[in-house]
Amino acid sequence: MAVGARGVISVTANVAPRRMHEACAAALSGDMARAGRSMRVLQPCIKIYFIEASPIPVKWAVARMGLMGNTLRLPLVPTLHPRMKTPVLRAMHAAGITLEDQAA
Repeated sequence: MAVGARGVISVTANVAPRRMHEACAAALSGDMARAGRSMRVLQPCIKIYFIEASPIPVKWAVARMGLMGNTLRLPLVPTLHPRMKTPVLRAMHAAGITLEDQAA
């Protein structure tokens, strides 16, 4: 947006829509300092949601938040690889995203 974009297509917005909206609104209003702070908070998630084929990590995170069932269509697998679950949860925690600890 700093170079003229009017919006985003965001994987992270599926998990943190309000926070992504706040970052975009700040950027669109010209408040790049606030937009940058918002994006730095989300950075752990932005990076971690691509540790496996998209959208597996973000769908797993949304399911873990209780917002949808943990189901995917082939060729995607129904869950995140077990060794990737802890890094995704750590990134969500680092970004201040809370969830109910539901079995996923």
